[in-house]
Amino acid sequence: IPVLDLSNTTPKNEFSPFADRYMRPEVPVPKVDVCGSFPCRTLDTAADVFACARRIAAAVNGNARTVGFPDIFIGGGMKSGTTSRFEWLQAHPEVAKQETKETHFFTTNRTAREAVDFLTRQLSWQHLCKSRFKLASLEATAGGADFPLQYRAANPALRAVLVLREPLTRTISELQHRATSYFRGDRPECLRRLFLQQCLHDLKTFSGFKTSHYGAIVQQWLHSFPRDQLMVARFEDMVARPATFYADMLRFAGLSPFDPGLGFFRAANSGRSSEERPYNMTTAGFSSLVNDFGSDMTLLNSLMQGDFVAPWRAHHRAQLQQCRS
Repeated sequence: IPVLDLSNTTPKNEFSPFADRYMRPEVPVPKVDVCGSFPCRTLDTAADVFACARRIAAAVNGNARTVGFPDIFIGGGMKSGTTSRFEWLQAHPEVAKQETKETHFFTTNRTAREAVDFLTRQLSWQHLCKSRFKLASLEATAGGADFPLQYRAANPALRAVLVLREPLTRTISELQHRATSYFRGDRPECLRRLFLQQCLHDLKTFSGFKTSHYGAIVQQWLHSFPRDQLMVARFEDMVARPATFYADMLRFAGLSPFDPGLGFFRAANSGRSSEERPYNMTTAGFSSLVNDFGSDMTLLNSLMQGDFVAPWRAHHRAQLQQCRS
């Protein structure tokens, strides 16, 4: 990659005036070897660092495509297939290989120095630059779906893939997952005092319960990004028809069709299906939890402009019938 003079280079702002304050064309970029020495180290804010990086990418690839960091966000609560989707996209030849799936970079406010470290280390700036930014970069922090404003500040052109799992099943699955030795140092308060079965009776105090209220989360994303930059799908559909979901995800992300071969699709970090696990709670307790999700599921339906949650409500009815029998 030759030395570039980027002082007068400004990428096309597709979302003006929404993203005007994030493009920062007035931020100077010196003449440097942009691949060998990241030139945005001396800027004052994380937003400026990301804006500078986008301008460099636009100049290097000749605006062949809109580049951001990351290009694609894989979102959803814990136990919603984020690892599987990350691995599926990592297998695509147009996606940069990354060692870290969950960077947790966007789950809090960051300094300019931290932004530089994220771009150069986590996303491997040198590797992306040498590909002339033809490779897409990923971010797949499971809890990142709660922070759309941070992603917008980093990349107004981001494409986000949110996969939503039936909320009560997902909440209990996360609680069970955190009960394992892997999360011994990060156990929910309830699991420090009680057995898993007893914690189910106090599920509303578990932090993962809020994460399963998807309507509020999707609403935040729609306030932060245009609708065509957001793909929302049900986890159950992804599991039932993974090849179809994969093709849809590639098309949404602007990646070429790709046949990964037989035996490619598998679930990561999965155990038995939730339907095989007894909840060990009273019928009244189960009904109370389902009702608590009711208004949020109604909001999600209105945002998706269709009966998105119909399979979940049918699942709840079937489980209630099983409890009563």
